[in-house]
Amino acid sequence: MDMSTTTNAVYASMNALADLLEGPENAGKTRIAYHAFIGADVRAFEIACLATGDLGFDGVIGILDPADIEGGVRKVGVALHLGYAVRLQFGRLWLAPGAARAVVVSKGGGKRYGHFAFEDGRFVHRRGWPTQDLARGTERAERRLAELTIQHALAEVA
Repeated sequence: MDMSTTTNAVYASMNALADLLEGPENAGKTRIAYHAFIGADVRAFEIACLATGDLGFDGVIGILDPADIEGGVRKVGVALHLGYAVRLQFGRLWLAPGAARAVVVSKGGGKRYGHFAFEDGRFVHRRGWPTQDLARGTERAERRLAELTIQHALAEVA
């Protein structure tokens, strides 16, 4: 895969993620910093969180699989700016039936880590899970993210 194809795939994936989390009417108009990574690098995540915190923004980290960049974002993390620190929590996308925006449900630790939703221009941390069974909402979110990624990729080509 050449560099322009890789760049287009990453750009389309992150724009799709912004649309899914913030809604297309808000994406690109908020103080949310989106960071794309091809593969996992803990030190790079720390640097991205520090930069996001210095700006006073919340952030989203999208991780793409180096072996399948065109497959889109595989893992998502929310970097919540707390004023004195930035809290990074990885999770899975979850989408309610008929909803326009997905939330990020924390991985590990069960319901006590809650979930993150976009409201009023930033992410908020909510207690608990949005529902007892996350499977169908997670599948909906993954399907919708794939659809949005394809839409953005095609728009870039046109």
